[in-house]
Amino acid sequence: MKYCQVVGVRNLADAVGVHCTHEAIDLCFDCGIHVCASHAESCHICKETFCATCLTFHQRGRLSLAKPVRNKGAENERPPNRCRAVATPT
Repeated sequence: MKYCQVVGVRNLADAVGVHCTHEAIDLCFDCGIHVCASHAESCHICKETFCATCLTFHQRGRLSLAKPVRNKGAENERPPNRCRAVATPT
């Protein structure tokens, strides 16, 4: 039996945190940790399961926490959205 791998922390000084004790129902599509029903979230476009942190970055189309590198002459370029089912504007 696999258990949820989400760790809750009370504040930034909490070095250990508290592990969730619920049984896992799925894996995060992005980072691969086991998530329980309470911590699993779905993308409404591609229907994949994510942990809360990965879903936030998935929905924003960000690949990492780092700022994107801008090329000379590139105006407001953003990394592509990782969701395979993104609707195209008509």
